[in-house]
Amino acid sequence: GKDHPTSYFITIYIIIASIFSVITLLRACLVVIGCLNASRTLHKKLLVNIFRAPLMFFTTTPGLIL
Repeated sequence: GKDHPTSYFITIYIIIASIFSVITLLRACLVVIGCLNASRTLHKKLLVNIFRAPLMFFTTTPGLIL
């Protein structure tokens, strides 16, 4: 077979490592975006439920529990 110079294999290694780095960065960004969306949704639902709770709950529950 053909004998390739060492720089050929180093170039291939750098290309593969770069592709994996970009994929990992994109995956991390998607996780952050997903977590932020989930956090916003969760907090909006919690806030709506607190505002819709009857006032009796707030008068009978000590403030430290909330």
